[in-house]
Amino acid sequence: MRMKKKAAPAGPPKTPAKEIRPKAAGAPANAAFPIVGKDIRFTTRGDTLYAMVMKWPADASVTVASLATSQPMRGKVGKVELLGHGEPLQFTQDAEGLKVKFPAEKPCDYIYALKIAGLKLT
Repeated sequence: MRMKKKAAPAGPPKTPAKEIRPKAAGAPANAAFPIVGKDIRFTTRGDTLYAMVMKWPADASVTVASLATSQPMRGKVGKVELLGHGEPLQFTQDAEGLKVKFPAEKPCDYIYALKIAGLKLT
């Protein structure tokens, strides 16, 4: 019986599934985090990256630190949309991360999904 070898996947480094913030000093290991605007989860479809912001940011902007220009990635962010909003959002990308300005009105009351285009993920 022949065994097939799986080739190592080619492409850019994987984007983390979420951005993790440290627990408060002295908090028990199983302590729950309160959800804040910095809590972000990721998924992809083709070359589109979706970043789910778990809470509406208090200052109407969010920084996605894992998309900083200092991180290894192929391509460049060309467009950022908030699903349910309908228009592209203003953004900048620098050494601190992808900084996205949210619109004045929330499109919903739960999780806010950013559709990020321009990166070469596949």
